[in-house]
Amino acid sequence: MTDSEPPQPEIDSHAEDGVGWIRLRRPPLNIISTRMADDVADAVARFDADPAVRIIVVASALDRAFAAGSDVGEHDLAHVHDHSRAIFRMVRSLAAVDGKPRIAAINGICSGGGNELAFACDMVIACEDTRLALPEIDIGVVSVLAALLMAHHVGQTKLLDLAFSGRWIDAAEAERIGLTVRTLPRAGFDADLREHLRTFTAKSGPALRIGRRLLLSALGRADLDARLDALERGIVEEAIAIPDYAEGVAAFLEKRKPSWR
Repeated sequence: MTDSEPPQPEIDSHAEDGVGWIRLRRPPLNIISTRMADDVADAVARFDADPAVRIIVVASALDRAFAAGSDVGEHDLAHVHDHSRAIFRMVRSLAAVDGKPRIAAINGICSGGGNELAFACDMVIACEDTRLALPEIDIGVVSVLAALLMAHHVGQTKLLDLAFSGRWIDAAEAERIGLTVRTLPRAGFDADLREHLRTFTAKSGPALRIGRRLLLSALGRADLDARLDALERGIVEEAIAIPDYAEGVAAFLEKRKPSWR
């Protein structure tokens, strides 16, 4: 791409058969940039307002990954505040109590910020080739935002194990511990996913939206915004302010082992 050419879109979005599709498209691994996060939030708002859409699905346009984290290159002091704002805006748009059901369909690598995107949704469907991790601990920060969102799906002890170890789990373990609701085979994944989505699109759109709002409110999700506000402040003012985080980011970009204090 030359300077005169417009940047390539980082997501594809369109409505089809009652589904508002948001497909991530930032080769090679869908690393989540500030722009991508803002584009996802904008697409969610459009689909929530579109009467032809009954459910919103976030998926990948790439075979290798759903999303392999957020862009560490935007974690420097000049960009990290804008990047954090966009990530939290994306999460709030998906986790908002008033909206249509949101489903993440994940495949390949789903790590770090990819989990923030996936688990802000109401449920997660996985391809059998999916591998998940919260590896931010290896650059000097615990993945607290993804962990908070994953807490709606899995118990605290298992969650702390994933957040503190950064270890990888496969699709079978993710379904076994409750992170995902269904695992589909790699062969025919898209067709099987579309078939499963008809379970939801065959239902009343208003009933789904109202029921989602009432149920999530009853489950205590109405106060999520306040918790996200506190978490965002804590990340910016504490978690990424320590010297070990700066060292971890530098080591990652320089492809070396970090030297912790």
